Amino acid sequence: MPRLDWHIHKKQHDKDTNSLLVIHSPNYSDWEVITLFYSAMHHVDAAICKIRSTGIQIPEPIDHKHRRKIVAKHLGRVATEYGMLESISQWARYQEVAISNEIVDAAKSLYSDVISYLRNYVP
Repeated sequence: MPRLDWHIHKKQHDKDTNSLLVIHSPNYSDWEVITLFYSAMHHVDAAICKIRSTGIQIPEPIDHKHRRKIVAKHLGRVATEYGMLESISQWARYQEVAISNEIVDAAKSLYSDVISYLRNYVP
């Protein structure tokens, strides 16, 4: 698994990309929710790195499904929110679903909940 600082960098990079899309390309709501999800995913991976550094044995996530199981077991308070954010991202990537302002607002709220909780582990 990449180092903690790499995940923190990627989390911020994805969030910065999200901010650029919002400001300069407001018609890309699909990418807005996708970048929120990937920012949250890297924050989850950073939290996993931090927990592992305390000696707690957590396997490295090998894919999204495996990561969801790890989140449920070790970061359970935000498992539902993280899973819903991932689902919205999947809709945007793979389904013929128009990403409305309401969906974007829901993704932003879920992202905020996940990030707020994960700050207990990493900044």
